Amino acid sequence: MKDIRLLVSEYREKTVNMLKAIEQEEYDKLNLLLEERQKILDIFKENPEYYDRNQIAQGFMEKDILVLDEKVNDLAKKNFLIVKEKLQSINSEMIIKKKYNQGFSGNSLFFNKKVY
Repeated sequence: MKDIRLLVSEYREKTVNMLKAIEQEEYDKLNLLLEERQKILDIFKENPEYYDRNQIAQGFMEKDILVLDEKVNDLAKKNFLIVKEKLQSINSEMIIKKKYNQGFSGNSLFFNKKVY
């Protein structure tokens, strides 16, 4: 079994790496970092007799992990909203282009008829 301090330090490191990944817009790394953090939490859950909740909470407080988690959450929300707005603008541009281009595509019956 790993020491609580070591696991808490690893958890903090993963959280800091998540912050960096979000700031640098490297969203592919986030999934892996989230899985690694979850593995650490699973270790705590699977061995409650070895890891005391109060000691874990104290370790999280000492390492300011709760503050870092809030920063990750806020930054992720901001960046995901920006991405969502970009996607919506792209989608609206595509709709506008489709509606505009429909008039010029013409009706196939109109263009195939012979005029005498």
